[in-house]
Amino acid sequence: MMETEISKKIDLTLELARLLVFTAKVATAIRMYSAYNQSDEHFEDAPLDLMFLSDCLHNFDCLGYAIAEGSPVNIVFACDLLLNSYRDYQIEHPQDGTRQSKRTFDRNASRFSLNEGMAFFVEIRSKAASLMEKSP
Repeated sequence: MMETEISKKIDLTLELARLLVFTAKVATAIRMYSAYNQSDEHFEDAPLDLMFLSDCLHNFDCLGYAIAEGSPVNIVFACDLLLNSYRDYQIEHPQDGTRQSKRTFDRNASRFSLNEGMAFFVEIRSKAASLMEKSP
């Protein structure tokens, strides 16, 4: 694997390792809506919860591609995209019955915290932005 310029200038090892742990926590929450959950508990909101839980992971590819290509500008963009999504997940949308993501994440707060995920994006964004400031 060829090392990109950004990987020579920025070490995201800790942030990406912590993001993998966060991803596993979200995946565990998703699994609780499947046959892995052997309890008798019925999840009335399972379809929406599954949608929002998987949704909070699906844009990770944008960040992965940006890091792989070594573009600080694209890393900042990807982190901003993810941060905006995660902030929106924390807002109650009373007029929109299908966008009640906050309830999903509240129900799964014992498994993971959106704020934890957001902290990783802020750290990665900060490192990439510092490279942009150093560029001529």
